[in-house]
Amino acid sequence: MPKKLIQGILLGAAAAALGLVLWYTGTLDSFEGRTWDMRARQLAEPDHASDKVFVILLDQKSLDWGKEANGLSWPWPREVYTYILNFLHRSDPAAVVFDVLYTEPSSYGVYDDEAFAGVIESTGNVIGTVFLSSEGSGVESWPESASVLPLSLKGQDPAWLKDIRYSHGVFPIPEIAGAVRTLANVHLIPDKDGIFRRSKLFYLYDSTIVPSIALAAYILGRDEGEQD
Repeated sequence: MPKKLIQGILLGAAAAALGLVLWYTGTLDSFEGRTWDMRARQLAEPDHASDKVFVILLDQKSLDWGKEANGLSWPWPREVYTYILNFLHRSDPAAVVFDVLYTEPSSYGVYDDEAFAGVIESTGNVIGTVFLSSEGSGVESWPESASVLPLSLKGQDPAWLKDIRYSHGVFPIPEIAGAVRTLANVHLIPDKDGIFRRSKLFYLYDSTIVPSIALAAYILGRDEGEQD
């Protein structure tokens, strides 16, 4: 066998072995993540931020204000959020997203939950959240009381659907789950280095198509003539 051929075979085998080691140990994933960040910073051309989207942050300053100005300890009564919704409703927003999981009844009593749910239902454009996962705690079927947008995945490859399928869900209490316009999944999976770089638009749970909060807000925020 020619010497050059033997050298080529050995070099190829060594390169393949090195590639397998890097792949198995996840080194390539880490490298890809860092280079992706670099490419995004250098090559992406982000558009200007929309002046039609507003974010209301509930941060430590908010908690301090609630304590000092109103004597409110955490968690706040859900009646507080009814005032926020009523204030937002004055500007006729297309959609309001609550990035909060209300999984337990209010410690202030059932009236607190009913008051909050009543305002949510009256506004008609509030998006609530559900936490979907492949394992762990939560129910394994979609509750009858929970609202969701009527989405369809006709024509999709069944083999691809397994990548968006989840088996467990943590839902809000029934009063809130049924009052919102739709529930949307809030669970994202980070890359191995702990950074979130990607998100799916929708998920499949118990034969129910569940949108991400971004997709749900987009659908509700579209003009009336574009929704067909």
